[in-house]
Amino acid sequence: MSPRVVTVLVLIAALAGAAPVRADEPAAPPADDRALQEAATRYDRGVELARRGDDAAALAEFEAAYALSRRWEVLLNIGVTEKRLFRYGRAIRTLERYLAEGGDAVPAAKRRDVEAELTQLRELVGSLVVIVEGAPARITVDGLDEGETPLPGPLLLAPGAHTVRAERAGEVADEQVVELVSGRTGEVTLRPRAAPPPVTTAQITLRSRPDGATLVLDDRPLGRAPWTGELVEGGHTVVVELPGHVRQARELTVVAGEERTVTIELSRTPPPPPPLYRRPWVWGAAAAVVVGAAVTGYVIATQPEEPDVPVHWPPQ
Repeated sequence: MSPRVVTVLVLIAALAGAAPVRADEPAAPPADDRALQEAATRYDRGVELARRGDDAAALAEFEAAYALSRRWEVLLNIGVTEKRLFRYGRAIRTLERYLAEGGDAVPAAKRRDVEAELTQLRELVGSLVVIVEGAPARITVDGLDEGETPLPGPLLLAPGAHTVRAERAGEVADEQVVELVSGRTGEVTLRPRAAPPPVTTAQITLRSRPDGATLVLDDRPLGRAPWTGELVEGGHTVVVELPGHVRQARELTVVAGEERTVTIELSRTPPPPPPLYRRPWVWGAAAAVVVGAAVTGYVIATQPEEPDVPVHWPPQ
């Protein structure tokens, strides 16, 4: 970068003055005093940030100042800062806009400096032809918007690796990493594709322990475990039955896209209770009844006889 272009900064007083509009260009809407004041503040902030070496923040402030004021002078600061950030292609476009929008108002000496800078920049960049099949797509390079296809021409980019991405509404974006060298032209073809239908099912395997149980899903027989198949997302009820085991009913929540195995443990059916005559306590109770009856009979039999006494009054 030439010293004269690096050190040139637009005077803030230019934001407050009027500038002629070329007859072949539409006039920018006039900025009100508040917008000009904010533009001046942001411009000053950008200059200070550039002096500190924070070029990314300075660029943001310069771009905001230009958006508020539409002053072509600010484009020079933007272009110089873009070059310092190695965004050579953008710097070329911005400096070309500076000369075009400034027109005859650009001082001759400054025009020569900028034209010399453009010549140097064009020697540094590589060209990239971006081809996108189908409908127009939005192109970004390294996360920066480069416009919509068909692009007006090759993209001018600094040498090195760049991530080029094509996005189209309702489709899956396509991106590639390309390597560029200065003075050469590369080409990349991107193909955004239709988005796949949304996934609404999951791959589920149902097992029982022990294996072989009968499976019923939402009142629909599935056969015997293990079973593998697609289930729609949401809640389901699985009933598992195996002879000699307790019947199980399990609630199952399915998440679309998952692949999962569900194992249902079965416990054995408890044995039936033995009949009464096989239960020891029954025989114990019966024996107690027999013994009690025998004792009672013995007590009654051994009672002494009562004397024969009158039961009426007066005794007779």
